[in-house]
Amino acid sequence: MKLLLSLFAFCAVASLSAQKTMTLRDCIERAQQRNIKVQQADLARRQQEIQLDDARKAMLPEVGGSAGENLSFGRGLTANNTYETRNTNSTSFSVSGSMPLYTGGRITHRRKQAALQLQAAGADAQRVAEELQLQVAQAYYQVLFRMDLIAQAQTNLRNTLAQEERMAAQIRAGRLPEVDLAQARARTAQDRLALVQAENDKMIALLELSQLLEYPSPDSLAVAPPATHTLPAVPGNPEEIYALS
Repeated sequence: MKLLLSLFAFCAVASLSAQKTMTLRDCIERAQQRNIKVQQADLARRQQEIQLDDARKAMLPEVGGSAGENLSFGRGLTANNTYETRNTNSTSFSVSGSMPLYTGGRITHRRKQAALQLQAAGADAQRVAEELQLQVAQAYYQVLFRMDLIAQAQTNLRNTLAQEERMAAQIRAGRLPEVDLAQARARTAQDRLALVQAENDKMIALLELSQLLEYPSPDSLAVAPPATHTLPAVPGNPEEIYALS
């Protein structure tokens, strides 16, 4: 029995030590690095940068060059009707260039279109990043809110247990009827259930946060409460989020 208790205590300590405590800034930075939607939006923006660069290069002149070397050897008939060994070689070079002079505005239109598409892709990437920041902040504060509810539920349970013990002592002394103890035990059972529900709600909140962070398991994730003693309202824009983190 002692061995089992020691093993259980060791596992509990190991689980707590394996948890990583993250601040709001840590959560936002990890989400921006790992979230698949942010990566896709950033990839689309970089692709548009390449398209714009190609469109700009289409207006530049093109220069090409080539070089060749020919070598032949063998025996050939001479004017004196005799054969002799002949080796010949020749070298050639060529340079060419081209530059678009008039394309009916096609190159200019392509460049302007690529610039607009890059602007749209950049705005979309920023929108995705800001939406993710708000989602992470909401999930982060939801976890803290559930932690506060757990603390409140634990306090309520301690109070009802103490009240139940006092009432049981009064009943043993004959000062209160047995029915009062039954009511006290019912309140204790309700508070136990409320504590279990609060702990389950916290796990759900941690699961939602871990999904936004692409975190492997919510069991190894913990959030650090803010420095203030009261939780502020959930910020409405990225600037407020970073100010609080």
